[in-house]
Amino acid sequence: MNRLKSSKYVDDAEEERSPETVILEAAKKVFIRKGYDGARMQEIADEAGMNKSLLHYYFRSKEQLFNKIFREMLMFVWPKVEATIFRESSDIRHVVKSLIQTYTLLVRQRPYVFMFILEEIGRHPERIQQLKSLIDDWGVKPQHIIKSIDKKLKTKHIHHIDARELIINIISLCVFPMIAQPVAMLFLWPDRKEFEKFMQRRSEHVYMAMCNILKIKS
Repeated sequence: MNRLKSSKYVDDAEEERSPETVILEAAKKVFIRKGYDGARMQEIADEAGMNKSLLHYYFRSKEQLFNKIFREMLMFVWPKVEATIFRESSDIRHVVKSLIQTYTLLVRQRPYVFMFILEEIGRHPERIQQLKSLIDDWGVKPQHIIKSIDKKLKTKHIHHIDARELIINIISLCVFPMIAQPVAMLFLWPDRKEFEKFMQRRSEHVYMAMCNILKIKS
């Protein structure tokens, strides 16, 4: 009986994966491997296990398919970061810790997202306008975020730095280790398990470093 239930559950799960979902997952893998320029619709169809005609039925062009994936990847990152900044209390320590934990978790869950976005903007600088358009659509006001953090930084007991510098420091310290993982593992952590332990402790180490910069107690 349990086996029958288990089988039915698997069948239902497979039915929930629509052709569009299968295509998007396959395209994501191909775009990450090849980038936009190197990816081919036939390769995406092969990865999805379907013919090219069916692929074109759901997505008429590579550009349309790429734009949807690019948007999804950006939406995976930004809303979480924005919510972190405005949801936290006025204590800058809570904001710093939450930002660090958010970026560390994001980069460990989907390490390819940040590299994918940076590489595609590097190859096609015009995509920065696409990013700006998405930010405008969401109603995001970067200056409001900077002002919110800057206000929290302006207390008597904190070494004041520019809020933008704080944001860049946090992003760099959290994201770079995963982007540089192949090189880091080659020279510093040949054992993957040791690298994973390092990443598990990373948020704590970054938090202590930021507290030292701000001259506040961790």
